[in-house]
Amino acid sequence: MRTLPPATATLLALMCVTFVLERLASGASSPDTLIGFGASLRPYFIDGQYWRLVMPMFLHLSLAHLALNLLGLYLFGPLLERAYGCGRFALVFLGGGIAGSLASMLFSRQLGAGASGGILGVCAALVLIRYRRPALLPRDARAVCGSQLVAGIALTLACGCVVPGIDNWAHLGGLAGGAAVSALLKPPTAASDLALRVDHSLLAALAVVCFSGIAALNYYPRWQCVVALEAEGNRLLAARQLEAAKLQFEQAKQIEPADSRPHLQLSSIYVGLGQERQAREEYEWALRLNQEIGRRVGVASPRGVKPQIDFSQR
Repeated sequence: MRTLPPATATLLALMCVTFVLERLASGASSPDTLIGFGASLRPYFIDGQYWRLVMPMFLHLSLAHLALNLLGLYLFGPLLERAYGCGRFALVFLGGGIAGSLASMLFSRQLGAGASGGILGVCAALVLIRYRRPALLPRDARAVCGSQLVAGIALTLACGCVVPGIDNWAHLGGLAGGAAVSALLKPPTAASDLALRVDHSLLAALAVVCFSGIAALNYYPRWQCVVALEAEGNRLLAARQLEAAKLQFEQAKQIEPADSRPHLQLSSIYVGLGQERQAREEYEWALRLNQEIGRRVGVASPRGVKPQIDFSQR
């Protein structure tokens, strides 16, 4: 049995480690955990958190979700890495994942996580290699990377159209991103190009992942502070201590203006205080942010409205 090439093995390990951290935090399916770790969500990205283009490809919603993507990367990652080299493979995977996150935020606007954008980017690159530069692939891999892989991609997209909760926009973005990066990269010309060495493509991939990981680590304590303030505000609101609750939600709003929940609860508080103009302003902010995520919020009254985040997995 051949050992896994280094970039594939590293990506598999990063996904597993990140999933363990998710579980230790408060659960992989918790929206607060996913947002804190960097899942893709349009209002936060617009607010300048561009590292959310990268982090979603290392996050997963469940053990089954993780296992499925680990299997996909295990099957197809080594084929591309051995054909293209470590650095080029990493760039294709990241290009597919980033394009998938961007497409998801542009078109589905849901809270998204999963590596399938990057994996489908790898698959798109393999199909291109199979038909444009078949000599880069071993003879036994050429059949797999041709019509069989195209059929597998088509089946994946078909499942995304039928099964609820699957983000096909991320899949389509991943395919386009992986194909584009593969087409732009100069193919290896010698055996030395396939060796593990520090070249520009590998440095670029490492820089992108390191920057995004550091940004997520710096953001997580800030997000936990927001969650704690909202929890205390909800407790005070339930006890009808409106002024004290207002202070908690105001602080949460200042720390993370892209979160709709403080705006929504502040609108309810202002209704209770008889301040209709402020209630309307906060509710309009909440409504605007919710629409950015693709959620629907009732418009009759801000009191008691608790919109839920829609999950999408890739």
